[in-house]
Amino acid sequence: MLTSINHVTAKCLLDGVLPKLKAVEDLANNTLSQLIAQAPSDEARHRNELLQQEFALEITMIRLNLDHLTTRYAKELHDAATGNGNASLTLDRHEQLAIHSASTLYERARAIQTGG
Repeated sequence: MLTSINHVTAKCLLDGVLPKLKAVEDLANNTLSQLIAQAPSDEARHRNELLQQEFALEITMIRLNLDHLTTRYAKELHDAATGNGNASLTLDRHEQLAIHSASTLYERARAIQTGG
């Protein structure tokens, strides 16, 4: 069951969630492309192509919801980025799901990169 996270600090979003999402994007664009190019079989190539598509779709959903969050809290995020605060940001249910999904996708990406 999804653990409900109702709030996140501005610094947590800036220093944790967004960098992890960037790492997942890099995996989808680089590591999976490399795995596809070097696949030992058609089956492995197809599996990695599907995985790359899955990651791309999930990242798009996450980005859309995080864009909504960063727009709503632009001032608070700017303040946190410049060292002038660390506001607690209230999340709607879509933003909650996006943050949870970003964390889950990051763990999956790490497992792929480490061969796990």
